[in-house]
Amino acid sequence: MPQNRFVALLVHGPKALVELVYGQVERHTGQRAKLAAVGANSWIERSVSFRFAENVSIGRDVVIDEGCRVWASAGARIRIGDGVMFGPNVLVLTANHGTQPGDSIRTQAQVERDTAIENGAWLGTNVVVLPGVTVGAGAVVAAGAVVTPEGIVGGVPARIIGNR
Repeated sequence: MPQNRFVALLVHGPKALVELVYGQVERHTGQRAKLAAVGANSWIERSVSFRFAENVSIGRDVVIDEGCRVWASAGARIRIGDGVMFGPNVLVLTANHGTQPGDSIRTQAQVERDTAIENGAWLGTNVVVLPGVTVGAGAVVAAGAVVTPEGIVGGVPARIIGNR
């Protein structure tokens, strides 16, 4: 099946995805925008919000649960691989404040870096993925964690608690 800007086989069909993308993106940006790509058989709950959706690509067989925020930025992308699962309230970011000494953090330019969630990863409830992170293929990220390494990680700060 060829991919285009909104090909996905959701429970309610492709029309539901178009409504979701337009409804959620409009709410945050005041503009209509489309996700860069969405693979077949992906499920995105209606309460998921996107920023700079045109910089977000989602693979096949992905589940993004309630309350998730997938916030790309003008200069950085989010790539979500095939077979990825997001628990409720996951936050994925591509931008953060600058932290150079001597200047107010509030006045510093944003630092933007691409973020990726590779194939088969599972992000538990309330996980935060910061800019520049690549969550490796098959990684399991425990609820509430902020992580970068592959494997099973948990806690705040996160530490390796097992291997897969």
